[in-house]
Amino acid sequence: MIEQLQTIPNDLINDHRYHFLTGDINFKTYGGAWYKLDGPNDYAIIELHNLETDINDTTSSKYLITESCIDLNTITLPTLTSALKCYGLTIESPNITLQTVIEALHSYGGYTTDHLYTNNYLKGLAYFGLTKPSHN
Repeated sequence: MIEQLQTIPNDLINDHRYHFLTGDINFKTYGGAWYKLDGPNDYAIIELHNLETDINDTTSSKYLITESCIDLNTITLPTLTSALKCYGLTIESPNITLQTVIEALHSYGGYTTDHLYTNNYLKGLAYFGLTKPSHN
């Protein structure tokens, strides 16, 4: 399974734009996450958190934006198995996509590399390279 994941899908080979990973259609209010290919087997994930709706606290800023990187070359089989288990999946589950694996590993945690508090979500996302966020 891990070897299969290291084969980059054709639609991502030359595409270094962010793609919607998970979240709400109204991500400005309820949050969202986007991913992109950022190296041979590296995926960058940007996640937008609205602190007002998440924790009802905007004393420092309205939004928290985190950046994470998942390097599939460093993922062990036990880590992948545990991450998928959190989604009710196994390595043998049919139709597991790269997007599912990235989402599971990201949710499993431990990959945050940078963060930013801001009151302007568009400027915050642009800081990490996401200039036109969308839900599709």
